[in-house]
Amino acid sequence: SEEMADVVAAQLGNSRPCRTHSSALPGGDEELNPLALAKRYDLEPVTAVRLEYRHGSRSVRILERMKRDARQGAVVCPCEPVTEAEVRYAVEKELATSVEDVSRRTRLGLGACGGMRCAAQCGRIVAELTDRSPAEGQAMAARFLEVAAKRRLSVLGPEQARQEALALAAQRAQLGTASRGEAQ
Repeated sequence: SEEMADVVAAQLGNSRPCRTHSSALPGGDEELNPLALAKRYDLEPVTAVRLEYRHGSRSVRILERMKRDARQGAVVCPCEPVTEAEVRYAVEKELATSVEDVSRRTRLGLGACGGMRCAAQCGRIVAELTDRSPAEGQAMAARFLEVAAKRRLSVLGPEQARQEALALAAQRAQLGTASRGEAQ
């Protein structure tokens, strides 16, 4: 990729060599001790470890949000522990505009429940921050769950597939999207 970046840069008139191989990724500029963060910000250790893993030194920005507004410390995704502050940070600072975008940035919905316990709340937050209606937030959550279910389908046996269908139907009922067509 470094060589390709050099080729593209040269075509754009930039003759300086690529530095990405020696530059830290965002948040990778310093190493933090997640257990010290947990103690300092009164946080569950596993939440601090996962937050530091996902954001590196930028996790302090998210922790400061939680310190300023305790409500943002609420855990949205208990499986991966993703907090409301992290969801809001992903939307406001990392340009996430959907539940899928938040998931790619935070692993929300990628734990044991597959998003069944967190997609709806994440959809509400994303809709609020992007000036969309609550119904659009529910539709985002439903789309996320549909895609997640399709990803899992190839590895499920018949009994598991029936359980998956039942769980997805329950989630659709909770979100108010009774049929597959409405969730798309």
